[in-house]
Amino acid sequence: MIRLVIVLLSIAISQFATAQTIDDAVRYSFITQQNSARSLGAGGSMSPLGADISVATVNPAGIAEFRKSEIVLGFGIPIVSTEATIGGTSANSDTLGFKVSNLGLVIASNTGRKKIKRINFSLGLNQLADFHDNIFYSGVTPGTRTERFIELANLRTIDELDNFEGGLAFDVDLISDDDGDTFYESDFFTFEEEILKEEIIERSGTLHEFFLNIAANHNDKLSFGLTVGFPIVNFNERRQYLEEDVFSLVPNFFDAQFIQNLSTSGSGVNFKGGIIYKLNSKIRLSAAVHSPTWLMLTDEFSTSLDFFTDDINVDGLIAESPESEFEYSLRTPWRALAGISTVYKAGKLRGFFTGEVEYVNYTNSSFNLTVNSTDPTDQFFEDDLNGEISDQLTQTINVRLGTELALSKFRVRVGAGLLQAPFEDSNLADVDIQLNGGLGWRENKWYVDLAISTRQQTQIFTPYRLIDASNNQSVEIDSRISQLALTVGYKL
Repeated sequence: MIRLVIVLLSIAISQFATAQTIDDAVRYSFITQQNSARSLGAGGSMSPLGADISVATVNPAGIAEFRKSEIVLGFGIPIVSTEATIGGTSANSDTLGFKVSNLGLVIASNTGRKKIKRINFSLGLNQLADFHDNIFYSGVTPGTRTERFIELANLRTIDELDNFEGGLAFDVDLISDDDGDTFYESDFFTFEEEILKEEIIERSGTLHEFFLNIAANHNDKLSFGLTVGFPIVNFNERRQYLEEDVFSLVPNFFDAQFIQNLSTSGSGVNFKGGIIYKLNSKIRLSAAVHSPTWLMLTDEFSTSLDFFTDDINVDGLIAESPESEFEYSLRTPWRALAGISTVYKAGKLRGFFTGEVEYVNYTNSSFNLTVNSTDPTDQFFEDDLNGEISDQLTQTINVRLGTELALSKFRVRVGAGLLQAPFEDSNLADVDIQLNGGLGWRENKWYVDLAISTRQQTQIFTPYRLIDASNNQSVEIDSRISQLALTVGYKL
């Protein structure tokens, strides 16, 4: 019975380095709802007002508020500054990127009818998430990744070792099975020796959504719309993990470097519906519902392991995994939004205040790892992973507020957001506070908007996972996530 438990736990942890995790479910579900500079500057709360290309993927009814056709093009520069701490030692790293955040066309059509005033169409590309990030940490702590390699190898013959971790460790003589009992050994005495650990994590990619939208306005009182979205996923991650015996505590061990490469691509479909109702000339109410997104994803991954002993006369050994590919599907959670806005005018000044509340139940996410697989291990891991999602994720409520002040052709915008962490053990300290600001200029035929946003985020990162979770390493990552945005539009 004990052997069975160890085997099942080994199967479970063996997937983490090269396959899907609960973090993937969050990565493709956590959407900031801000892609145009006007929306970003106003805190991402434009859906009660509409007439901005960003609302096509937030509240489709907002497209009905356009009175003229227009073309929109937007760019973004993500800036991420990270401080990572392990064993009381901190290290800093920075990331700078560039992206096309939105590209869209709105075709406005005045029907001339008394009831249905406008029927508008839009199509384009909006960015929903950005994955650019660089993380570096370095510090001395007890423990070693070699313990994980042994856990993955135990109770397997040499021919049964995996090709990505345990098998590589055996190939470079980091672990061995000298007595042939399928319980593997290493030169570590207790796995509690204090070893230097360093890792460089480089991430890039985006989640964009191509959309088709139709929206109508009824009697200048009620707008309603529908959007069909086709998300496009592009994510890349390279991890270079190093351990070094800086205090010479382990015989025959100098250092080992484990490298993981992961590339995820895919696409999917979702549906969004929404309404905007004008209580009077100044106050508008809005509501929208987003279906789950059904994603088909493909992971391409590989690993390599370098091992050097403390014998300077012996060259280091290197082992590389094959290039592997795995197809699976992911269903993200549905979400609901409600908002309110008011417009005002005071002399030459005019503007608006707007707010929006978003509900997301992350426990509704689920993986299907057996789309193209009949391997019972994949089914076991699918059940285990979806169980983790149910146990560790939770429901969240996000709040976004914004205002715009207009004087002649000039615009000033300020916004803020409260973004709740999607994990069950989160508390008030895990709520990200986002601050936004922006400027705009309007002419008869064209306009330009600039915006900036920034928020703080704290998370705990585990470099590798062990059967006994209490022995996992813990890296605290404090990030400042900022974004600059530029949007230009031309009215047809």
